[in-house]
Amino acid sequence: MLTRRTRLLTVLAVVSLLPIVALIQTYRHLAHRSSTSLSLADSSLSLLHTTPPPAEAAQPPQTNTMSAREAVEQKIAQGKRTVVFSKSYCPYCRRAKQILKDAGEDFDVYELDQMDEGSEWQNALASKTGQRTVPSIWIGGNFIGGCSDLEAKQRSGELKTLLGGKAQ
Repeated sequence: MLTRRTRLLTVLAVVSLLPIVALIQTYRHLAHRSSTSLSLADSSLSLLHTTPPPAEAAQPPQTNTMSAREAVEQKIAQGKRTVVFSKSYCPYCRRAKQILKDAGEDFDVYELDQMDEGSEWQNALASKTGQRTVPSIWIGGNFIGGCSDLEAKQRSGELKTLLGGKAQ
């Protein structure tokens, strides 16, 4: 059994290694993503030019020129009847998704915090609705609002009508 002091020293040792691990990950990321790499020479940090990767290893150019606004519009129009723009850690988003699940509704969810373009999508939603917060709930192409709006519609019975009689 470890003593309190031993546990504390172990935790401190691990915590002191975290910045070093982060630095190594950053170095690897920079070396992988660019044609330059960092190296230590003569106790100083210098930037050395390296040769680019072979042409066959190069990524093809991105052809997706759809704006965030167009992407959001497309998801609302062409997705399932109900669409939720959410963040995975948000308790209000979890509550709204649970209400829809409990109602038996099949819906599309876009977790903005897990998408590279999530902040652009959130800006597009804010521009479209005037609401910057999540969840942003859409039923039948119509903006419903956030979690409190969905709860109000559930209490009033309007959600059942919006979902075609499925809501509890």
